[in-house]
Amino acid sequence: MLVDGGEDEEKWLAEGIAGLQHNAFYMHRSLDSNNLRDALKYSAQMLSELRTSRLSPHKYYELCNLTLFSPITDPFIEIDLLSLVASTDSLLFYFDWIDMRAFDELRKLEMFFKEEVQRGFSVIDLYELVQHAGNILPRLYLLCTVGSVYIKSKEAPAKDVLKDLVEMCRGIQHPVRGLFLRSYLSQVSRDKLPDIGSEYEGDADSVVESVEFVLQNFTEMNKLWVRMQHQGPVREKEKREKERSELRDLVGKNLHVLSQIEGVDLDMYKETVLPRILEQVVNCKDEIAQYYLMDCTIQVFPDEYHLQTLETLLGAFPQLQMGYPVSDEVGTKETGVSLPSIHIQADEQHSVYKVGVPPRRKLAKEFTETVKETFFSDDPLRPFKDQPRSKKIVLGLRALFPVLDWGRYYNFNKFKGDIIAGLTIASLCIPQDIGYSKLANLDPQYGLYSSFVPPLIYAIMGSSRDIAIGPVAVVSLLLGTLLQNEIDPKNKFEYRRLAFTATFFAGVTQAVLGFLRLGFLIDFLSHAAIVGFMGGAAITIALQQLKGFLGIETFTKKTDIINVMESVFKNVKTIKKGINPTSVNEIHFSGSYALKGLRIGSVAGMIALTDAVAIGRTFASMKDYQIDGNKEMVALGVMNIIGSMNSCYVATGSFSRSAVNYMAGCNTSVSNIVMSLVVLLTLLVITPLFKYTPNAILSAIIINAVIGLIDYNAAILIWKIDKFDFIACMGAFPGVVFYSVEIGLLIAVSISFAKILLQVTRPRTAILGNLPRTNIYRNIEQYPEATRVPGVMVVRVDSAIYFLNSNYVKERILRWLTDEEEHLKQKDLPRIQFLIVELSPVTDIDTSGIHALEELFKSLQKREIQLVLANPGRAVMDKLVASKFTEIIGQDKIFLTVGEAVMTRAPKALEEA
Repeated sequence: MLVDGGEDEEKWLAEGIAGLQHNAFYMHRSLDSNNLRDALKYSAQMLSELRTSRLSPHKYYELCNLTLFSPITDPFIEIDLLSLVASTDSLLFYFDWIDMRAFDELRKLEMFFKEEVQRGFSVIDLYELVQHAGNILPRLYLLCTVGSVYIKSKEAPAKDVLKDLVEMCRGIQHPVRGLFLRSYLSQVSRDKLPDIGSEYEGDADSVVESVEFVLQNFTEMNKLWVRMQHQGPVREKEKREKERSELRDLVGKNLHVLSQIEGVDLDMYKETVLPRILEQVVNCKDEIAQYYLMDCTIQVFPDEYHLQTLETLLGAFPQLQMGYPVSDEVGTKETGVSLPSIHIQADEQHSVYKVGVPPRRKLAKEFTETVKETFFSDDPLRPFKDQPRSKKIVLGLRALFPVLDWGRYYNFNKFKGDIIAGLTIASLCIPQDIGYSKLANLDPQYGLYSSFVPPLIYAIMGSSRDIAIGPVAVVSLLLGTLLQNEIDPKNKFEYRRLAFTATFFAGVTQAVLGFLRLGFLIDFLSHAAIVGFMGGAAITIALQQLKGFLGIETFTKKTDIINVMESVFKNVKTIKKGINPTSVNEIHFSGSYALKGLRIGSVAGMIALTDAVAIGRTFASMKDYQIDGNKEMVALGVMNIIGSMNSCYVATGSFSRSAVNYMAGCNTSVSNIVMSLVVLLTLLVITPLFKYTPNAILSAIIINAVIGLIDYNAAILIWKIDKFDFIACMGAFPGVVFYSVEIGLLIAVSISFAKILLQVTRPRTAILGNLPRTNIYRNIEQYPEATRVPGVMVVRVDSAIYFLNSNYVKERILRWLTDEEEHLKQKDLPRIQFLIVELSPVTDIDTSGIHALEELFKSLQKREIQLVLANPGRAVMDKLVASKFTEIIGQDKIFLTVGEAVMTRAPKALEEA
């Protein structure tokens, strides 16, 4: 089947790679030109290179990686992964790594198929098209790719599509080609398996179908893998064993997928999964497969499952072809378990690992890493590494102006969706803008101005495809309320100047936050506070509009029908015709009004920013793409700065408009440009007609728009989840309704900060107990079956230990200890000899925290109780060593787990338990 000539094999591999790259190039060209049939033709020709039988599995692996996956080695892990997987200890790491690799060529094809389906192309027609691939192997790869899109579209049940695909793959019986085909099927279907909580029919019956699909794929792959051993002469046995070793994790990955299905609980594992796996392991009668798959099963499934099925697992060993080292594998995972069929002595088999002491880092390096993680966690400069200067300039321009990136792939099909969406949101925004300008106490044309210039700027610099930019009710109300506290709206010129000044500083605030990557500051305003604030603002706006809706303001006292109807149908005043006049000279850049504008603008800018980022993330998740929060801030800031110089007030993302934009089928932010052009046409031609529009109509539009901001369901959900969050929600709501917008906002922020301070200063602590027949320790309140070990008290601290909470943590632990000692004394039980503090949730500790530990250690010494620490993290261990606390307590009192601490320090107490 395979050849020995290394030079010939390298030549054949080079030829295969050249063929792949040639056809991939033309496939990309076809995708860029939106030519589906040519793309399928070249992709089929590209995949035909995988039909070769002349390459060894290792070389075939390299060839496939150019087509199906990213390169075979990770550039950030300087080791060969084919060597890595030879180690059992690396098995789980390898599974996680291989499943996270980005698809290469077929992944691009799949994304193209998704876009075609979203534009209305039938998935059934795609199935028909790929059937024309000349050979069965390319055809099946393409069918798997289209099947993934079919499941995503939800036009057919996921379980039916998966069942068809796994059956069709039976058409490839060549061991190596079949293994890679089924591995590809496993990868494209993994995130689409029906599961509990998934979007693909996640009920119990669907989970059974998912398990059946994975088990069937696993069975077929194992048969192909075992068949490799029996092809070729006996003298090449060792060579075939080596080749099989290189491909084994393609089979074992199925078991890892099974272990990740949420619906596979203990009962299903016991009744279905484990028996089917053991059946396949025993029946394959292959020593290599049996050893590896048993090892893999023990590694990937939880220890708790093995404890409950230990008898079934051990019962399979006598049927295997080799003497499997039971005590080494099962014993290591179940240390300390005593069952009729297996007995492992802790002091004989147990190995204690010392907690690693990290090497001391230089101050400059530690400071640099901290700053990088805080402000540059997404590593924005990564694409620029190892790039020529010209390429860096291009990448920099694309980062600042995303239109240069997505604009390269823009086509007429996308424009059709954008123009329809743009016209739709324009019809909505024009009457809304006129109404919202009233909330800001500005003339109607300023609302239209704010839907002309800012959307153009955002279309160039924004990263969201779905946000529709313009004035919004809440920001308009906030701005109008804050401005009228400083200047009477009747003084239109000065009022307008302060509005433009506030808009300028709102944009500066937003842009500075983005450039300095301080976007996390907006997270201090919690979702619960925003829900309450929005609800209160909506009611305030609606009540204010009743006077216009009912014609109450300056309502006539005359009773004749003509005067009454005249007052009811009071019209909008004439809207000034023409495009935005410049307002640069009207902005206050110094003086008292500049300071007032800075204060008002920063508040309005933060609210607008919070709204826009939340809306952008919502619609991005619905379309399965990411937005860059910091880029959004810069884009919003620049558009408001430029807008303030062109007679606009604060603009941001509108939820109602964005929802309409999304539903109308927008593809990119070109829909904002279309909307802006329609507003321009309105300003130039149509504005005189609006003077005949009754004020009642505008009030009705505003009331209808803001009612949706009162989110009853969100408030009910907040009550169910977190009562403190509900207090924040309800605190903001009456603050806006009964006092003012700024008071409501202040209450919302204050309660959010209070919650953070309370959680930091009063962290949770818990008493841990031992789960029966395991070496696991958990919260005794969460797990009532967990038992306390006599003479040992285990406490877990669920927070970093800082100066704000260090004294509380120490006192809380001593209070736990005092209560426990009194309880033991009343029942005449053995006193506490060891206090074990579980530190795994403690992410950091400062000098006050270490001082609190020292005081705790001294208090325990007086009571003749030993202090033991379990699983301190790197940051905590580093500081414990630097402060020499490890010398005070003793290195032998610090352990990797609570279980090891108990078994080492108090083995007799464990036996008594």
